[in-house]
Amino acid sequence: MTIYVFAGERRTDETSLRHRQARKSGIEKGLAVFGWGWHKSFDLNNLTDATYLGRTRFLKHIKAGDKIVYTHYSNKNDVEKGNHYGECVVMTVVGEQPYSFNDDILEKHGDFANTITIDLNSIYEFNRNDKAIHPVVSNSLKPRSSYQRLYAEKEFNDSISNHKNKIDTDYFTREIDEGVASIIHTIQRNHPGANLEVFASNLLQKVYESKYEEVAIRNNGALKGWGSDYGADLIIKYKETNKLIDINGVTRNDFDIDIPTKEVTAVVQVKSYSWTINNENAIKQCKDAISKYNADYAIIFTTAKMSDDFIEKLKNVNDPEKEEYTKPIICISAPELIKLFIKYNAN
Repeated sequence: MTIYVFAGERRTDETSLRHRQARKSGIEKGLAVFGWGWHKSFDLNNLTDATYLGRTRFLKHIKAGDKIVYTHYSNKNDVEKGNHYGECVVMTVVGEQPYSFNDDILEKHGDFANTITIDLNSIYEFNRNDKAIHPVVSNSLKPRSSYQRLYAEKEFNDSISNHKNKIDTDYFTREIDEGVASIIHTIQRNHPGANLEVFASNLLQKVYESKYEEVAIRNNGALKGWGSDYGADLIIKYKETNKLIDINGVTRNDFDIDIPTKEVTAVVQVKSYSWTINNENAIKQCKDAISKYNADYAIIFTTAKMSDDFIEKLKNVNDPEKEEYTKPIICISAPELIKLFIKYNAN
């Protein structure tokens, strides 16, 4: 399928009115009309004049199943009134040889005799500025010449479907989400099963080394087929220090004072989920790992997004006022995982 956009007249002068009237006459005959057809000698089936052939030869390539979009035109509204700004009509091409030169339209309107056969039942009207229309489609419906191709076919079809179903779509957010899903799918395909733990280990090593000293991350045995890891796929140990505590504009180290460091232990539970993480199993495993390894906190590292229920469960287990609180449990879910991956693999 190829989508052709025929430019319309957004003005209200006599020429624009004649243009809209020709379009209406064509539709009444089941035809889409195009200019550069003000004389019988411009019939593409007989034309030899290279000047005009160059402007209209594309019409001979239009075939059944292609779509034609009129811009700045509404078949429903009175063609005599208004400028029809932003209004569009889409129609589907039919017939073995859709192109023809129509003498009746030539005689009535003095132009627009180049015609393409269309399916009257396929005609659909919309405004390109509607929220259901994808921005790239809306922008493509501002042709800078008498016609142009619209290459964003998927976006166009989605837009028309959403418009018909009265769905206002935030295409930017949707496509960002689709991009996130694609990256996560790639990570999962290339790091199946326990290999995701290696991926997590390598990424977290970079993250922690950028913040702390003496970082060591140990895989807790899943890759080697050991017994229970007690809820910790990875164990992270690092030194936390406050070297840059500011005292009147200078640091403690300027006084050659020994600064105590604290060794911190974090346990990581890695979950390769495709959609959303919802059940409490990962939280329970983190609690077990914190207890077993006397960890300071736990991390759930997952390729899924957190469901609203899971976010609420995390809030509860991280609330010191709640009975289920032990030590902090944080979640690196799909969006955060991708941000970290991009940030620490940029170089």
